Amino acid sequence: MVMKIKNQMKVFNKLLKGIVEKATDKEVMKEVGHRAVEQIKRRTKLGKDTKDSPLKALKPSYREQRKKLDLHARGRPNKSNLTKTGELMDSLEVTDVKPRSVEIGVSGQRSDGGDNADVGYWVEKNGRKFMGLSPKDKIKITKFYDKIVKDLTRKANNKR
Repeated sequence: MVMKIKNQMKVFNKLLKGIVEKATDKEVMKEVGHRAVEQIKRRTKLGKDTKDSPLKALKPSYREQRKKLDLHARGRPNKSNLTKTGELMDSLEVTDVKPRSVEIGVSGQRSDGGDNADVGYWVEKNGRKFMGLSPKDKIKITKFYDKIVKDLTRKANNKR
């Protein structure tokens, strides 16, 4: 009996190792990164920061300026959601993928000649924290990743 269980454990460990390797490979990490980017954009568009709190309110004088501008389609003059031109959010992307990790960031030049990374830094420095996952974002990304692992487990079990 001990021998049979020992052999079954070897098979199980091999199966588990394969699932973990696939669940943390570059392809899966890239999927997770893209989902995180979309979640950050969605949350920020709703005017929420990395703590799921409202982004720092716009000053009244700036709100008046925004009313006179041709705002990006997602922009609203009275609400802070980092969409004056849309260029900062549009530049948010997966910047590096490795097995077991993914990085996201902003990059590229803006139409006014500025740099999106500089604008992102300035926005964060001035109290509008948008880069990173909020508690609700983490739950959504974890559920997304959990589904990937379940699908991989199901596929691995069907191959046996």
